[in-house]
Order: sequence, then structure tokens, then C-alpha cells
Amino acid sequence: MNRRRLLAALSTAGAGALAGCGALGGGTDPAAETAGTDGTDEATTAPSLPYEGPSPRALLDAPRGLRLRNAAGAFRFVTVALDHGDRQVFLDSRGVPPATLVTYDGLVRRRDDYRVVVETDAGGRHRREWSPTPWTGDLLVTLDRDVTSRATATCGPECGPGDPTADSDRALVLDNPADDPVTVDVRLGPSFDPDLARRYQVPGVGRLSLPVSRWSDDYPVRLAYGDRTVRHEWRTADGDRIYADVSGPPRLRCSNAHRDLVVVNRPAREREVGLRIEADGELAVERSLVLGPERRRAFANDVPPAGEYGFRIRTDDGLDESFSTSICPAPGRMLVNVDERAAVVTVRGAEPETVVDGRT
Repeated sequence: MNRRRLLAALSTAGAGALAGCGALGGGTDPAAETAGTDGTDEATTAPSLPYEGPSPRALLDAPRGLRLRNAAGAFRFVTVALDHGDRQVFLDSRGVPPATLVTYDGLVRRRDDYRVVVETDAGGRHRREWSPTPWTGDLLVTLDRDVTSRATATCGPECGPGDPTADSDRALVLDNPADDPVTVDVRLGPSFDPDLARRYQVPGVGRLSLPVSRWSDDYPVRLAYGDRTVRHEWRTADGDRIYADVSGPPRLRCSNAHRDLVVVNRPAREREVGLRIEADGELAVERSLVLGPERRRAFANDVPPAGEYGFRIRTDDGLDESFSTSICPAPGRMLVNVDERAAVVTVRGAEPETVVDGRT
């Protein structure tokens, strides 16, 4: 059984017993999905896209699709399956380089419940029930330390679906990892004359992206949800996108992905290095390393996203330093350079993201 058929079978297993490698699901509407005159089961053929399915049906105003982002920092072979009931709607397997966004536009137009299953060659597997609505856009799947997904929505002057993952636009991104939707009051700009002051609803297990057309250094941002209020001065150093988690205690960050960590021993002698990193006040990394002369150790996807990091770095020859970042670090690899008398942390810029059309 090849890999594509295996995942398709797994993704439709909940619909009924499988009769073998060819049992990829069958249609249930006798008018639309009956056996062909030549004996071929038309239910196993891929439907035309965007998928509308059998009648009766309710249609969305515009087709929705999937976005697959590889933020893992390494090449991944990925298989994506999209099912409607026991009918396979879309299936794709491909290699995805790091810092790549694969777009699968215009997959479905029928307003209904779908099942999305994503598998990677690194052992990741993610299954999600997806129900696109008029007020949500594409489903964003992210490959990082784990495979996760977010229903997305975009709001400008009018609230509605759009392209919430386009990194070329300046945007405030609100993430809601909780199951229930969250109502958020957003104010951008000075309190006496705001550029935007509106109330939005962030979908459960979802993301809302607000394009920001007017922006300058030290740009005021205020978010209020539940009994919590977040105030932030958006600085040029923060970059063109800031992320806010609105499911619990306030948390702002300038990157949404885990970072690679590299620890470098600069002197020409072996040293023991103890490293402790806090992310937004919580312990994130604690390592004790023995590094050879002028050697380095790298750890992939080791540092979680945060708006502020605190560091303590100690060595067996007496170095002991503690400090924290004063700006929201841009996306990229984090380097801890341990010299003779000091430790310095730098963040390398992330690779520009490549966009690939997954339907070609």
C-alpha cells in the first residue's frame, strides 16, 4: 500500500470498516455518487474543486482552502488529506523545505464539517475537524515542534475572510488556542484619536489577523478580553507582525515559532556551561553542557516563542551572568556566545519564507 493510500485510509477509518488498500471511502448520495457503467466506483475518483458535494447543500460566499507552513527549521515530507464524511476531497504528498508556506487555495465551497489529517516523516500526526464559516477563512497548519492548526479570520474595516497568513502585510495577530471563541476589544493608536477601536471575536482554536495600515515607532496597542487588559508600545524593533495570546494571561511576542538554540564556547579550552532561559517569566530551557575548545552545540526548535527572555549563564571557571531582553526578539536562531569574561546573546534573522502553490 503506498503512502498516499495509507493516509487516506487512516483519515476515513472513522466512517466505517476498511476492506483493504483500495477502500478509500465511498459516496452516500445515490444521484451524485453511483457506480459507473463500466464498473468503476466513481466515489474513489477525486471530486472537482472547489468541492460542493451532493444536494441539498449550503455554500460559502467564496471557496476556502488550507495553508501549510513549515516552521520546523528542517525539511519535512508531508501528506495532507481532506475528507467530507467518507468522501475524500483532496490528498497531497510532498517535500516541504524549511521556511516554506504551501497554499492549497479553493478546496471547498460547501459549508459543512470536514476532517483534516496531516502526517510528517518525522512522526508527527495531526487530526482536526474543520468547519469553515462565512466569518472564518483558510485553515492554517503549522509544522513546528508539533503539528498544530488554527482556523483563521481576517478583519479590516469590515470583518470577513481573507489572507491571514501573508507575512508581507503589517498585522496584529490574535491567537486563541482554547476551544471556545473569545471576544476582544482592540484599540490601535492614541487613546484620544485611535486609528481603530473595535470589538472582534477570535474563533475557538483559531486566529484573527488585523491588518495595520497606519503605524509608527512606539505605536500604542491595547487589547481587552475577559478581565484582562494588555498595553504595548509597538516598536520598529518588534517587526511588522506581533502576536498576542488571548486565551489566558497576557502574552505578546514577535515570532510564532520555536527557535533553534546554538551555544558557542569561544575560548581555546574546554568548559562546562550551564544555561537557563526563561520565556515570559517561565522556565523554558535548562541545560548543562561540556563544550570543547572553540566548539558549539545546536538544538533544533528548543526555545519557545515569547515576548521577553531572561538568561542565566554560568561556567566552571567563574563566569556568572544574568540579563533579560529589552526588546521583542525578531524571528530567527538564538546564539549564546560564551567568551572569556562575558556572555552575549544574539538573534539571527529568519530565512525569508517561500510561498508554493500546492495545487500545481
